[in-house]
Amino acid sequence: MYLHRIRSVMIYFIVLTTVWGRDTLTVGVQDFHCYLPYSAYDGMIFSGFERELLDLFATKKGYYFHYTAYPIKRLDRAFVAGNIDIRIPDNPYWAPEIKSEEQVLYSAPLVSYIDGVVVQQGRDTISLNSLDTLGVVRGFTPKPYLPSLSEETIYIHENSDISGLLKQVAQGRIDGAYINVAVAYHHMKQWDPEDRLVFAQNLPFVHSTRHLSTIHTPQIIDKFNTFLEENASAIELLKEKYRVEEIFKRKNVRN
Repeated sequence: MYLHRIRSVMIYFIVLTTVWGRDTLTVGVQDFHCYLPYSAYDGMIFSGFERELLDLFATKKGYYFHYTAYPIKRLDRAFVAGNIDIRIPDNPYWAPEIKSEEQVLYSAPLVSYIDGVVVQQGRDTISLNSLDTLGVVRGFTPKPYLPSLSEETIYIHENSDISGLLKQVAQGRIDGAYINVAVAYHHMKQWDPEDRLVFAQNLPFVHSTRHLSTIHTPQIIDKFNTFLEENASAIELLKEKYRVEEIFKRKNVRN
């Protein structure tokens, strides 16, 4: 028992020494149980493409990251309040009304993404006029469809469970789901090997990029951008591992 305690104390101080030798930063992340391939947070462990990317950055540049997860809207507020040092992911067009009074600095793009509508196979040519019911992940705003929502030509169905949302589409309970397409494909692979749901490219969608951002730690942006350039090959392998840009290979969509 005595030797066990000594060993535990030694390990504790080794860990502290490792942390003390690095710059420690708090990273704000999205509190999604499973938003793979980008991220997953189970209450204790943050994982996925974004975690592996930041682990590689921390190793290369001498950082130690402490991850704190928030629901989307609380993450926006925590970011501008200075409760976190850096945020991942972020985008200049996300929550502009909250960030408008802050000088937010963004990294170079980490990955390209598409937020669009997935529908039953065979309905991928559905027109906007034929779209009556649209599912969304709770907390997300389907911005391309706001005019239709204000005119009440489309009705929204929220669901906090991504797989449950996609199954509603597969069962014909709603016409489609507005969602990040990479996330949709990841979840569908778990229960839909026949690809019964497809991306409806003819409907309005958003093609943009995910970034790392900061307000109060500006020096990290240059370091992170340099890291992205110096490790482009390794990062490309990570993208292939997690299939974060698979949509650009499956559909004729420019990256």
